Amino acid sequence: MSLDLRLTSETPVILQGMERETGRRWAEAMRRYGTRVAGWVSPPATAATDADAGGLPVFPSCAEALAATSAEACVSMVEPRLAADAILEAADTGLRLIVSLTPGVPLHDAVRVRRRIRDLRTTLVGTGSSGIAVPAARVKLGSIPDHCLAPGRFALLSASASLASEAGYQMVQSGLGQSLYIDAGSHIIKGTPMEDLPALLQADAATEAVVFLGTPRGAGEEEFAGAMRRSGLMKPVFAYVAGHTLADGAFGGFWPPPGTPGLLPVAGKQAALEAAGAEVYNSLGALIKALK
Repeated sequence: MSLDLRLTSETPVILQGMERETGRRWAEAMRRYGTRVAGWVSPPATAATDADAGGLPVFPSCAEALAATSAEACVSMVEPRLAADAILEAADTGLRLIVSLTPGVPLHDAVRVRRRIRDLRTTLVGTGSSGIAVPAARVKLGSIPDHCLAPGRFALLSASASLASEAGYQMVQSGLGQSLYIDAGSHIIKGTPMEDLPALLQADAATEAVVFLGTPRGAGEEEFAGAMRRSGLMKPVFAYVAGHTLADGAFGGFWPPPGTPGLLPVAGKQAALEAAGAEVYNSLGALIKALK
């Protein structure tokens, strides 16, 4: 699958999910950062107005928004039970990039979206993503804190919003920055799985090296490692997999309990990344120090 994450300060972006207060806050943060937000999509039943939308135009459908704004990308912040239909509406209009910030999308909906997206010329990041950003262009799609972003030469890739933001913050505090910032999303069924990313990173001229952050959940780390070899990723990869100090069978935070399908030992993830040529560190601090 080819990915299209091209973003500039001129990329017009439409938003879904105005009925959610968090969505309106994130929209304003995107605008302040520099993202060209062209308007909201809000179904007629919500009776939304331009005043409700912070002065942005409100369109009853993605098709009308696209016709009026020539939008290329969409940030979807719709509630979980409606998220799949909203994403597919955006994809069916021909938008080339959709970032879904919605957590907790039902599994059957995520599968349905993934199957449909694969048939379209649309890149989906998420669901459950905090977003993507190109700091040099002053553009972000999502809820990424500004203080975690700075222009630089490292692509930052994670499937954990909190881990990505902590790494981004430490990079900025150390005088480093990102060429790309990609949170692939916390959902086990990702629109853009980790294995799709090495080829994109190899082709990105602004990226000189990759910071890869993993978690004990799922098999994304092994898949990324395999794709590193298949795609011929020649750029240095600095990796950290959270959870290596947890006792066998113990998981914390949002990670599933022991016995959940797809869980693999952190040591195995580290070994797979090292075998593919990545430099693996046992702490985020050690990784950031190595980047310098």
